[in-house]
Amino acid sequence: MERPSTFFIGDNVTIEKLNISINHVSTIKIGEQSTSVETTASASESSLSREPTEEHSDYTEYRKLADGIQKDIYEGKSLGPRSDCLQECRERISQNLKTEYYNIFFGISEGHADKLRTTSDLTEGLADHDIYKCLELFVPHTSFPKLARITYLFRHAAALAVSGNVELAKKEADEGYKALRPYLEAERHAKTITSCLYGRVNVYLGWFSAMAAKGQTSRQSMKDNIFPLINEGLDYVEKIKDSNSENKHRWIRMFLVKRAFVYLNIGLLGEDIYDTEELHITESDRTEAKKCLDDVKTHYWKTEESRRLMLYNRAEAKLLWIEGYKQEGIEILSAALEIAAGFKREKSIYQPILTKWNKEIGYKRLKSK
Repeated sequence: MERPSTFFIGDNVTIEKLNISINHVSTIKIGEQSTSVETTASASESSLSREPTEEHSDYTEYRKLADGIQKDIYEGKSLGPRSDCLQECRERISQNLKTEYYNIFFGISEGHADKLRTTSDLTEGLADHDIYKCLELFVPHTSFPKLARITYLFRHAAALAVSGNVELAKKEADEGYKALRPYLEAERHAKTITSCLYGRVNVYLGWFSAMAAKGQTSRQSMKDNIFPLINEGLDYVEKIKDSNSENKHRWIRMFLVKRAFVYLNIGLLGEDIYDTEELHITESDRTEAKKCLDDVKTHYWKTEESRRLMLYNRAEAKLLWIEGYKQEGIEILSAALEIAAGFKREKSIYQPILTKWNKEIGYKRLKSK
């Protein structure tokens, strides 16, 4: 059976780092560059180097592999998906390789798809990007096709939500959740389940954001639908068995920030929903939002988590603003906007809000003179 000669991974994303038992020299494509990496067999045989006998076990091993790949991708060691990624994907499939390679390709595609969603300025065309087609095409060739399909559905649903196709996004997220249900009691997949549940929260938040803009839903309906999803996600966080407790705390922070978003009428991309700042936000909402944000700080907050800090700052800024701490709110939102320079979509949302707040402060100062 032929071995692949190239992997479209990214800058310095080496197979060797990931302890994959593949004995050969591979040319790893780095955007428009390439490098050679010699890989040697690891001391302990990974399930990726044998014929799969159990989807659960293979996916557990895959998740470790994918986490390593995606860590490098998120740390900027990748130029993103290649422009010819779909062509290369089809070439790989036509080679009829072992599933171990398709597991790797799936992990690479998953990492690039998620980074593209969070860092590019694509909106309407995001869900149509070739990297999502690659992810879908690799699904049946992995050693865990059912779980791979679930992963694809949630990744693509998230992209659809950002693209504004919220009805299809919700449909795919619900389809993914239905397929996920047989695995809900499998604690070994708690991290993956938690990730999927968080993705579903984002999709629903995107759906309610869009419906609110059309006046077709209510704040109470948003709370009634999204809070149970957040609670379910937080329950699964407790099932994560990981030697690195930071993984648990990271997920807790993410769910709590989204809960604060709902209390404060903040949409998926950070936009204000249900009209303006304080409209319909009760004293109880503010109290609960503050509790969420205070709780976030107790879970080993790491300031280097730039995207998550940006989202946290967006929520904190709005809470300060509507409570009357206008200047403090502007300072925190300015900090969020500075981080958002690396997340172009959010930058386009935050900048007009900051401009509006500065104008209001300036007008009040002028009026008081």
